[in-house]
Amino acid sequence: MPNAILLATLDQLMQHWQSRSLLPTTRPVNDVEVMARQQGVTLPADFLALYQRSNGMAFTYPNGVESEEFYFLPVEDLRSKQEDLLVYSGRGAKQITTTVTVFVDYMHRSWEYGFITAESGPGYEIGIMAIGGEFKVITNSLATFLSLYLEDAMVLYDYRNPYISDL
Repeated sequence: MPNAILLATLDQLMQHWQSRSLLPTTRPVNDVEVMARQQGVTLPADFLALYQRSNGMAFTYPNGVESEEFYFLPVEDLRSKQEDLLVYSGRGAKQITTTVTVFVDYMHRSWEYGFITAESGPGYEIGIMAIGGEFKVITNSLATFLSLYLEDAMVLYDYRNPYISDL
């Protein structure tokens, strides 16, 4: 079950999208896990909660992308693939082979935001993929990522300096 902070952040996200006419109707996915698996994706519980509230920005693409140029992919467009990545975090940099799942496009695929399984235990890490083969960790919390998105935080555009408030 998602925590109270995530649920409150999801409420703020839905209000934000509705206020910008990016979510004309809420279209939750009936069985998110099944639909994700059909795409070859296993979603953490936090992401299941997101997609149970709304199927990303399925209604807006390609012409309704918001002014900040973020596009939250609908479940059917999630991209998951095995990659060799240089992962930058507050702990340093490490070359790993891992599965990365892209859930946000920025400026029509100029950059991508995705998540990988956390190396330091259970969970995941969300990061920017602005340069081929590199993954810069931003956070290990979907609620934090969404809060940063809602405030249009500069860290979302800084693909060079690790930001890890949660680690």
